[in-house]
Amino acid sequence: MRERKKRIVFIGVVLLVIAILTAIPIILPRMRPIEAVYLKSENGNSIFVNMEDGLPFIGSIPQERLYDENGEKISEKELDNGDVLDIYGDRTMEDSSPGKYNGITKIKRTENANQNYVERYGHFLENY
Repeated sequence: MRERKKRIVFIGVVLLVIAILTAIPIILPRMRPIEAVYLKSENGNSIFVNMEDGLPFIGSIPQERLYDENGEKISEKELDNGDVLDIYGDRTMEDSSPGKYNGITKIKRTENANQNYVERYGHFLENY
């Protein structure tokens, strides 16, 4: 009887480990930030461009969780055209044009005002 219980517990632990290992590839990508370029038009509208696929999207900037390269809190006014940002959240993009990312929870600037990105992606501001 004790051997049977030990076997059942062992099988349960093995199944739990398998379930966790199976879930890791699903969970980890959602934890990874989206690397994006920040662009702001003269009329004050802003847009992000996903550096992985080059597609623009919009989203609300979380004022209480906006940080510079050193981890210090900053305001949206301190963001510049061409800033490279790590954008954290649930990675769920609304199917629209441009895409809309409603689940932004935190933004951290990793590079300040890279003009090469402004030149490369600035055309997205013309339509926004």
